[in-house]
Amino acid sequence: MAQQQSLINSLCDEINGLISDTGMLELPMPGLVIFKHTDAHEKTTDVCDAGISIILQGKKRVTVEGKSYVQSPPNYLTLLTPMPVRFETLEGNSDSPLFGIGIYINKVKLANVLMRMQHANFAAPREQHKHHSVIYSSPLDSELLATLLSILRRCQNPLEMAVLGENLEDELYFRLLSQPANAPLIDFVHNSGKVHQISKAVEFIHQNIQSATSVEELAKQVNMSNSGFQKRFKEVMHISPVQYAKQVKLGRARSLIMQGESVSAAFNSVGYNNAGQFSREYKRHFGVSPSEETKTSLVN
Repeated sequence: MAQQQSLINSLCDEINGLISDTGMLELPMPGLVIFKHTDAHEKTTDVCDAGISIILQGKKRVTVEGKSYVQSPPNYLTLLTPMPVRFETLEGNSDSPLFGIGIYINKVKLANVLMRMQHANFAAPREQHKHHSVIYSSPLDSELLATLLSILRRCQNPLEMAVLGENLEDELYFRLLSQPANAPLIDFVHNSGKVHQISKAVEFIHQNIQSATSVEELAKQVNMSNSGFQKRFKEVMHISPVQYAKQVKLGRARSLIMQGESVSAAFNSVGYNNAGQFSREYKRHFGVSPSEETKTSLVN
C-alpha cells in the first residue's frame, strides 16, 4: 500500500508540473490524456468514447442514465463503448486538485497485444460474476501505476517517444489486460458476450448519425427481435436505444455548434428535420437552448 501511494503521489506531481492551472492535456502517446480540476461541483455532460478513467487524487461522480459511480483512488472505471456520461467533481480545489488520467481504448492495438500474450500462454482471468454492463470498476495495482508513471516521464522526452512510443503503448495495454478484474475487457476484444453484440448497434448509430434510426433497424443489425433487442440494449447500456441515439445526436450537434456551425446546419447534420423539436430536446438535455449555446461559443 505504501508503494502504491508513493506511485500515486509521483503521478500527481508529474501532472501538476504539466498542467499549470486546470484542464486537460493530450500527451504524445495516442489516446492518452491527463487532467486537473480545481473546481469542486463542476458538472459536464458528454458522449464519451470507449476508454478508461483513473482518478489519482480527489473524487468524481460518473453518472450513466441514472446509475452513479463514485471514482476515487485506488479504483478506475472502464467504459467499453461510447456512452452519454455526466461528470461531477466532488473533491478538488486549488490546494488539493483532482488529478486523473484518461486512456482511449484502441481495440485493434488491444487485440494485437492480447494475441501475443495468448501465444505466450497467457491465462486470461475468469470472472466469478459475468459482466453485461458497458461500464465497470476495477482496482489499481502498483504495476499499472508504475507503467503510467514511466510513460508520463517519457512523454516529456521527444527522442524517447520517437524510439520507444509503440513499445510503451504495448506495455500499457499489457498491464491493463493482465488485471484480474479485466475479464470483461478481454471478452470484448474476443467479440464475445452481450456487450459486443450491443456494440454493433452502437456503432451503427454513430455511423448513421445523419439519419433517423429505428429500433427495428437496430435490431436487424444484431439479428434480434425488437423486444429482445430493446431489453438487451437497456441491460447493457442502462438506457433505451431510442434515448441513446437521441443523446448521441444532441452531443454531436452541440460539438458542431461550439465549433461555429449554425444551429440549422448542426441539426440537419444529425438527422433532425424539425427545428422546434431539436431546440426543445436540446434545452431539455443541456439546460440551454441552441441559440444561447451559439452566443456562448462566439464569446469564447
